[in-house]
Amino acid sequence: MIPERLIDLHEGWQLAEAPHGAEAAALAAIPAPDWLPAAVPGSAHAALLAAGRVPGPFHGRNETQLRWVGERRWGWRLDFEGGE
Repeated sequence: MIPERLIDLHEGWQLAEAPHGAEAAALAAIPAPDWLPAAVPGSAHAALLAAGRVPGPFHGRNETQLRWVGERRWGWRLDFEGGE
């Protein structure tokens, strides 16, 4: 019997804007500096806010100005080593 090995998939996630219609190969081509740390569960808004890329959405009229975030496509990734 092979012992089970648990892999923690909670930390280490990243987020980047994905080209429209992007498949895995296009996501792999996104430059490393374009990937931001992200939490899962979470959202693109939260990752952008934590990275200082957008202002707080609940201040003034910022929610309207941040509408573009929901209109874009986002890619998520996590690097980990799997079992044999």
